[in-house]
Amino acid sequence: MTIDDFLARGIYGAGNDERIYRRIAEFTVDGERLGAIPFDSVSGSRNDPRLSDRRAEIQSAAYTLARLGYQRVPLISRSAEGAKLESPDLDAFLPEHTGLEVAEGIGQIIKAREMEISNLEVALLDRRDADPSFSAALGAVSLWVDLASDLTAPRITKSERKSIDAELQRFIRSRAHFQIADDDDPDFAAFPPAYPLLHKRGAHFGCRPSAFPHIGIRGGAEAVDTSDTAGTAIAILNKHRNAARKYRPVPTWMIMFLSEWVEFARDTVPAIAQLNPPIDPFVRCYVSDIVGRTVLLQSQQSPLDLTAELPPRKELP
Repeated sequence: MTIDDFLARGIYGAGNDERIYRRIAEFTVDGERLGAIPFDSVSGSRNDPRLSDRRAEIQSAAYTLARLGYQRVPLISRSAEGAKLESPDLDAFLPEHTGLEVAEGIGQIIKAREMEISNLEVALLDRRDADPSFSAALGAVSLWVDLASDLTAPRITKSERKSIDAELQRFIRSRAHFQIADDDDPDFAAFPPAYPLLHKRGAHFGCRPSAFPHIGIRGGAEAVDTSDTAGTAIAILNKHRNAARKYRPVPTWMIMFLSEWVEFARDTVPAIAQLNPPIDPFVRCYVSDIVGRTVLLQSQQSPLDLTAELPPRKELP
């Protein structure tokens, strides 16, 4: 699949998103039109929506530049010898030759938890596609699994993810998702004690008929973390600032994307704007979130005390 395919199928919808992605499609990467370059996933599975690191860097940079109004930008991701560019990640011509360093603004613990949840879902979907007996047991349904029922869902380790995978395989092969108790909610049914790990976690599942059989895994009920997410983002920025002092000698912009879905309920971008941290040796730093809020940092101030109190959160309208 490519950006062109998504646009042709109307996946990006109408309005601003479609206009931005039509603009992104006309960027080039190493001389090739970006809209025609197939997406490559982090695992190589066609069931995995997570982009490879290289494609995620390109996509984040192109999206930010397109939203800023840039068009038909040539991006360079490889050296003349064909090696992946490093330090910074990409070169762009805006039209001035500019380096682009791209980072994801997310804490490592949260990222690790989300990675294992995604790995679990991808493994089950790959098994659905490769194993006819497993697909037959699943049936023509959409099955959703919430791995926890409280607001303090623990981190999922790699070993625990494998154990949960085994329990869910056994659950599906026994067609237990069709055996919901009369007094249970078909959209939020509890896993019985026969599946001890899922039962202990307070995991629930929902099952509905579907012409497109699917398995979806979610972390479960989550509170919107109101901790110092701006401080986390600035710490990531500072890590890249330190590394950038040894980068190739090209004027470089930093592009950071806050990828957590709960950013819609946070004020991280406005908080970063108010804190206005230093960014040197970067020339510019753009920080954006999934809602599309973007801040341009151009501060060249002295180091900021990250223990300073953040501005109070504003209530969502």
